[in-house]
Amino acid sequence: MKVLKVGLMSLFPLILIACSSTPKVLIKTKYIRVLPPLSLIQDVPEPKWEGRTNQDLVKYIIEQELVIKQCNSDKQLLREFLNE
Repeated sequence: MKVLKVGLMSLFPLILIACSSTPKVLIKTKYIRVLPPLSLIQDVPEPKWEGRTNQDLVKYIIEQELVIKQCNSDKQLLREFLNE
């Protein structure tokens, strides 16, 4: 009886220690890759030269300028996307 009493009394502090421990907090980092919209990373079609006169050349130059402006606006939208 005395041995049982000593054994139980020696286990009592272990029970209290087990109850007082804080649970471990597991933190998982999840990376989510966010890509820009496909409309901003697609190629802009290049105008083809199909002219023979100086007037056709002027029209072609204007088309080239429009393509450059469209590319620059896409790049601006990409910069805004990155800043969000």
